[in-house]
Amino acid sequence: MPPRRAHGFEIGQAWVDRGHSRFVWLITYDGEDGFAAGDTRYRNSPEREQMPLQPEDYLVGSEVRDVEPA
Repeated sequence: MPPRRAHGFEIGQAWVDRGHSRFVWLITYDGEDGFAAGDTRYRNSPEREQMPLQPEDYLVGSEVRDVEPA
């Protein structure tokens, strides 16, 4: 989470769906360049590269959805 925060992301909430082996978290980014650009910058950052575990080492997959408050 610290590398995400360093790149302007906020971590809202996180949930675990143990029955389906899923971890879900709400991430927000308010940068003018948009979520996709901020995410690309984060994923290519030295901070992420230096993480002891890379998400690809333990994630089976990921899904990104754009949502808005109801």
